[in-house]
Amino acid sequence: RPLLDAICYCSQHIRSNSNNTFFKRYTHWLYQHLQHSLHPVDYQSVAAYIESRICFGGMYPPMGMIEYANNSYVSSHLFESCPALYPVMRDCALIGVLSNDLISYHKEKHSQQNLLNAYVKTGTAPTLEAAIQKGLDCVNAHYYSFVRNLALLKRQ
Repeated sequence: RPLLDAICYCSQHIRSNSNNTFFKRYTHWLYQHLQHSLHPVDYQSVAAYIESRICFGGMYPPMGMIEYANNSYVSSHLFESCPALYPVMRDCALIGVLSNDLISYHKEKHSQQNLLNAYVKTGTAPTLEAAIQKGLDCVNAHYYSFVRNLALLKRQ
C-alpha cells in the first residue's frame, strides 16, 4: 500500500504541475517501461530485442523529467513540425540503454535481456567477442544517427 500511495502522490503532483500533452506522453512511457519489464519480449531477432529494450530500458521517463524539472514542455506542434525530434530522442535513449548492456554484461550474462546475449541467442554473432564488436558498432551507429538527426533538427 505505501508504494501505491507514493505512486499516486507523484502522479497527482506531476499532473497538476504539467500540461496534459506531457502527462499523457510521460505516463505512456512509464506504462511501456513497466509492461516490458514485467513481461519481457521473447525476441527472435536483435532488432526485436532493441525495440523492446527501448521500452524496458527506462530512458524515456528520465528524459521527460528534464522537461518537467525545467517547466518547459515539448508541444505536440513541435513534434509535428520537427520530424527529426523523435529520432533524436530515440537515438539518445538507445545510446544509453545499449551502452548499459555492454557495460553490465558480466552482471547480466545469465539473462536474455542484454544486447550481447541477443546477438549470441539469435545466432547473429557466433562468439562473445563478435557480439561485443557488433554491440559497439550498434551503439556507434545510433550515435552517428543522433548527430545526423540533431543537425537536421536544428535546421527544422
